[in-house]
Amino acid sequence: MLSHQTAAILYGIPLPHALEQDTTLHLTCPAPGRAKRAAGFVGHSRRLLTHERGLIGEIAVTSPARTWCDLAAVLSLPDLVAAGDHLLHGRERPALASIDELTAAVAALPRGAKGAGTLRAALPLLDGGSDSRKESLLRVELHAVGVTWLLVNPTVRDRRGRRIGRVDLVDELRRTAIEYEGDQHRTDPRQWRKDVERHRRLMADGWLLIRVTAADDLRVIATEIARLLAERGPR
Repeated sequence: MLSHQTAAILYGIPLPHALEQDTTLHLTCPAPGRAKRAAGFVGHSRRLLTHERGLIGEIAVTSPARTWCDLAAVLSLPDLVAAGDHLLHGRERPALASIDELTAAVAALPRGAKGAGTLRAALPLLDGGSDSRKESLLRVELHAVGVTWLLVNPTVRDRRGRRIGRVDLVDELRRTAIEYEGDQHRTDPRQWRKDVERHRRLMADGWLLIRVTAADDLRVIATEIARLLAERGPR
């Protein structure tokens, strides 16, 4: 059955560009079967329980939780969090996995499994409210500099209780909104107009608005955000 990066792509799990462009097919053969060896294929052999097997249409794949565990062998902590966030996200579609399923999958890994430490570090960082890979990556960098309390995609209201809209990351106490501006925000005229209106209303209501783009080094901007939040007052 398809597994690892190949299964991740079929599930729509966001991956670093190099992995998304890799056309190698990863196949897992349930042990004691032998892993497939051929050009263009990477074979894996391991014991798979029933709940670790899935279907996408008629295609046999490893389950979302099993796939996430397999990805830990090749993904950094931030990218693994982004992958897990995607599995938990259920706003526009049913979530592909629950936090309990991911936690159980990690707990069931054999001693010394590759990437197990990264998986354990990723679990407490997961948030199904995240809307995009870059948003997740930014949140991980913010956690690394001690900013661990931000709300993820809450609906913000002004002082009179009127809805302003959803914002990527929010510090309510300091009235600070952080938005990751992906290219779709720039190229979609309707989205762009909505963003401008939301941002204008935030600032009119006294919010500090911090906008982050693909041009920013997320580690550098996370440190800058931590400084700006500290300047807005203690928690």
